[in-house]
Amino acid sequence: MLNKFKSLYLNREVLGPFAAIYGVGFAPLLILPFLFTALINHFAISAAQAGVLVSIELGAMCIGSLLVAPIIDRIANKYLALFGAALAILGNLLLISTESITTSYPYFVIAGLGYGFTLAAGNASVAALGERSAEVFNRVILLGTIMMIVLLNVFPRIILHWSLPGALIGLAVLHCLLLPALFSILASAQPSK
Repeated sequence: MLNKFKSLYLNREVLGPFAAIYGVGFAPLLILPFLFTALINHFAISAAQAGVLVSIELGAMCIGSLLVAPIIDRIANKYLALFGAALAILGNLLLISTESITTSYPYFVIAGLGYGFTLAAGNASVAALGERSAEVFNRVILLGTIMMIVLLNVFPRIILHWSLPGALIGLAVLHCLLLPALFSILASAQPSK
């Protein structure tokens, strides 16, 4: 049974998109309620101001995906995912260095663009599989569900002890741990033969 699971779920067609979509792209969304509280506590701001910060990052994520959508078939998905992950990590680490809400805006944009680029690359790599894309995406969703359960059990404890810096470092560590899986994304948007 374990061998069957490994062959179906732990192969490069599934792991690469899983890392891009859930491990990087959706990761901050999966812990958003806890991240929201950490923003309020760290910057000593209101819920409305924290909502603006989250909206900036989500807006940048959408813009990032929209920017690459017209040219996604001409970009190597692996490199786009790695570039996006690097931006997300950089944005999160820069956010740790600021105590001011005003100086945090560009860092949320950097992280959001990175999340958007990586998410677009992961989705494109699944779509490039043609007829097999639905089957592979179902497997990606199962791994994503497992990741969500893990993140929802780990990140509240991290945030309780280390607030926003802990959450951002935790996200950066998660993204770094998944870099090898991002390398496994098919380099081309064309399906493998």
